[in-house]
This record gives sequence, structure tokens and C-alpha cells, in this order.
Amino acid sequence: MISKEKSDAVAIRGSKNQAFTSKQLMVLVGACLYQCAMIGILLNCSGVLFAEMRHELGFTMSKVSLYNTIKSVITALAAASVTALYFKSKKPVFLLLNQLVTISGFMLLTVGTTGPMWYVSAVLCGLSGCVGSVAIPMLLTQWFPQNAGTATGIAMSFSGIGGAVCNPLCAKMIGVIGWKGTIYFLSIITLMLTIPGLFLMFRYPVPDAQMQKREKETSVPVNVSKRIVTIILVSIVLVGGGLGVTFAVNISMYAQSIGYSLTVGASLTTMIMLGNVCSKFLYGIYCDKKGVWKATIGALSVVLVSVLSYIFLQNHVIILFAASFVYGSVYALSVVGLSRCCVQLMESRKASITLGFIRVSIV
Repeated sequence: MISKEKSDAVAIRGSKNQAFTSKQLMVLVGACLYQCAMIGILLNCSGVLFAEMRHELGFTMSKVSLYNTIKSVITALAAASVTALYFKSKKPVFLLLNQLVTISGFMLLTVGTTGPMWYVSAVLCGLSGCVGSVAIPMLLTQWFPQNAGTATGIAMSFSGIGGAVCNPLCAKMIGVIGWKGTIYFLSIITLMLTIPGLFLMFRYPVPDAQMQKREKETSVPVNVSKRIVTIILVSIVLVGGGLGVTFAVNISMYAQSIGYSLTVGASLTTMIMLGNVCSKFLYGIYCDKKGVWKATIGALSVVLVSVLSYIFLQNHVIILFAASFVYGSVYALSVVGLSRCCVQLMESRKASITLGFIRVSIV
């Protein structure tokens, strides 16, 4: 008699030739939808929105920089406590509230961009960014013990798909309904993806066999020196990835600063998002096949090449488009890389806390 597990299997196989079950695929689809909603829409479109706000309202670039600094500092300071709270709470409820906090942060900008509203928005968006690199990777690590890198790469790539679709849409919508109306429009899309995503992610409990297998794999003791090296390397990835993502989100303002139009800036953002998609997928597969450290070194190398292109070849728009595509690898580092590096050498239960303390230690 064919077992239920075999009857659920579908003809999709991971990097280690293990079939994905229908429940696993359901969780993966949910993770893709939620990841797209969490980062791919409002957050990835913030650069285009801020570029238009800056052009229309005439505030300085330093004001945008201060906003991003406050957001990053709040994320770093709150990461450990918020992440710990996430694992103690009802996860679907927590993640829904997390999305509502992000939406509230952007909604405040429609009320006013002067005075406390601007800074409260930064604080709210900073708080909502604390669990972004933990929640989905940890869930997928439990559901896909043999193909965690591939599954994580697929899911995380959907933030790039969202950005690639929504950034040019955002630029067009701004021309039709203004930047305030565009924030309302993008907020609705965010909720429309969040709710079904959470439903699919948490519809079924993690199978006991999967959890036991993962706990057995992560229970191998790791010596102190390796953990110290891990923290140092992950800190480097976090600093570089964090700064790199901030630049990627604000690439439209970079384009304007060197004489290009907002449309070109939005197109550069789209190329970055396409690179985001491809790099996360390839990074995840390479993690499973060759190991997380080789994948990380490769991603760092291609990001460096693209940065040099931005500095020395900014007068050639075709090269900027190509560099932007390659630069999308910074998202693989900052999102997939962080979680995979921590899970690689630390117990999965401690990896989330480690991420939080690394964030605090580099502020």
C-alpha cells in the first residue's frame, strides 16, 4: 500500500535528489508570497518614493540619510529582543502585526514628512525589519532539512521579484495618483499577499520527523573558536550587506545625483531586483552543493566588481544597468547569507539570537 508521504510527493526534486511533498510546496509558496509582501513592495519601492518626495518637497539628501540611519539603528538595537519575542509568540499573528507596523510607518509619511512623523516612521520601519532575515529561513530550515539553502534562496528571491515588478509600477503610479496615493495602493497589495502567504506557511505543523532530523543535524558540538570566526564573518557580511542594501534601495537618488531621470533610476532598481532574484536562487543552490562560505565569497566578489563600476563607469548607462543586475547579489548576502551562515555553524535554536546580538554588536 502506498504511504501517505509517497502519495504527497510531487515531481520536483531538491539539490540532493529528494522529492518535495505537497505540504512542503505549500509552505514554500506561502513563504514566497510573504517574502514578496514583507520586502518586495513598500520597502523595495521606498527609494523611488523618497526620490519623488525629495523632488516635490525639496528636502535634502541628509534628511533621507538620517531616516535610513535611524531605521538601521533601531533594527540593530531591537533585533535580539524582537527576534526572541517572535519565537515565544504565535508566529502567524506576530508576522501579520509586523506587516501592519511596516504599513503604518509608510502611512505616517502621507500625514506629514516634517517633525516627529518622519522619525516615528523610521522607528516603525526599523522595528518591522528585525525578523526579516530570521523568520522565513528558520521555518524553511525546519521544513526542508536536506535542501534548506535551495528553499531559502527560492523564497527570498521573491522580494526581488516584487521589487522588479513594483518599482516601475511605482514610478508610473506616482505620475498618475501621486506618491501618497501610491503608498496607499502598495499597502493594499502588501496585505493581499501577506494574508494568503501566512495561511499557507502555517496551515500545517512542522512534521516531527523533519524537526528531529534537523535537531540531530544541528546538535553537533561546535568549538568556541569556530563560533568566534562565524560571528566575525557574519558581522562583515551584515555590515557590507546592510550598507549595500541601503544603497540599492536608494539607487534612484544616486541616478538623479549623476544627472539621470527618475525613470532611469527606477529602471536601475528593476535591474537590481532581477539580480536579487537570480542571485538568491543561485546562492541557495550553491550553498547546498558547495557550502555556505564558498557561496558567500563568490557573492562578495561580484558585488565588489559592480561597486567599482558605479564609481568609475557612471557615464555609461548600459554598464550601469549591467552593474545593477550584478549588484543585486548584495541581497543574497544580506538576507540568505546571514541566516545560512549562522545556521551552518550554530544550533538552529541559537542562530536567531546570534543574529540579533551580531546586529547589536556592530551599531
